[in-house]
Amino acid sequence: MASQPSLTYSLEGPNWDESQIGIQESQNSLGYLLIEPETEFRDFSANSLVNFPLPFLKGFVRASYNHLSSRDYNEKKAWPYGNIQEVEIGDQMRPIMITEPNPDHINDMSSVITEVMHMGWTELDEGTHRKLHEAMAKMHPDRRVLSFMTPGISKHGPVLKPLEGFTRLLKTTAEEYLEVLPQFTYDGSIHLNGTSLGSIIAFLAAAENMSRNPFKQLNITRLKLISPAIGARDVNRDEKFSEFDASDSDYIWRVTLRFFGHMAIDAPKMALRNPEIAGECASVGLIYATQINKHLPRALTLMGNLRDAQKGIDYQLIKDIVGYYDSVDILAGQNDPLFVEQKPQFNKVSEFARKLQIRELAGYGHSLSLDSKLAIDQLDKMEQAA
Repeated sequence: MASQPSLTYSLEGPNWDESQIGIQESQNSLGYLLIEPETEFRDFSANSLVNFPLPFLKGFVRASYNHLSSRDYNEKKAWPYGNIQEVEIGDQMRPIMITEPNPDHINDMSSVITEVMHMGWTELDEGTHRKLHEAMAKMHPDRRVLSFMTPGISKHGPVLKPLEGFTRLLKTTAEEYLEVLPQFTYDGSIHLNGTSLGSIIAFLAAAENMSRNPFKQLNITRLKLISPAIGARDVNRDEKFSEFDASDSDYIWRVTLRFFGHMAIDAPKMALRNPEIAGECASVGLIYATQINKHLPRALTLMGNLRDAQKGIDYQLIKDIVGYYDSVDILAGQNDPLFVEQKPQFNKVSEFARKLQIRELAGYGHSLSLDSKLAIDQLDKMEQAA
């Protein structure tokens, strides 16, 4: 394993001596960093609470107004803001969000890199998803940014039939989204991004692409996973990296309960750091509460998603994926209980990887994607290092 230098994160962005990164350039290597936020940024004070209400209210009012008026959803917006389109996916018309490259930075739209973002249980047009989408567009004005959300959850999009939502496999969602990508990506290369539950969808989309006839494969060159939820199952005895894996249902439920307990603390902490985004998310939660006709199908879809995620991913498939694609980048919080359990497996599969990089943020948990600029900055640093 590469060395773990103590690095510094400031409010303005990550700062470190690039010569200290320690990412190995040889094949089958693991680039591993531990980035330490500054104490005054990580710790909370009375000022955090004093400065919270106004930005929170601003985000809440803006998101509520946009929903009630459908303004933000339907209007055509200029770069870098995402525009939402209804696209036929599977047997439904579902919303996607797309930002085309800034025309000042590109001439040939058909050959640009497309950043495909799978964000799990979030809305397209509010909160974390929107902020990450826009941060990616601003960081890479010469790229196309395309965002999908998990079907059956959206306040705007259609729900799934109750039984379908409960039994639907994340693999099905991954295959459906992979199928529509050529409509938007043309001949350019593709980076698959996934956050939390979306990391599983992105990973399964990469697996489906890998299994295709080479003439039908899409040009996926990079996987970027934020707060991943990719637990290995069916690990051979001679390859064991931990006492338990996702094949053990009791172990998985212990991790799940620990995760929900973590989120009860981590989400409010991140809300204090990002009050405007927290306000948008609170507005979405209130809107969900008023959509009584969607309660049952949405709840069953969430339960079905969780149940399928708990099954984990075959360990051999994880090894195959990291060995097949040019680069796999992982960004996670040091306090994220899911990442704590996944770290040994990623250390182990690094032996089979073309390029596997991990950045672990001290003082952060599973909700680190709420800090959208930080998350995109860190993904970009890994891309530059490769």
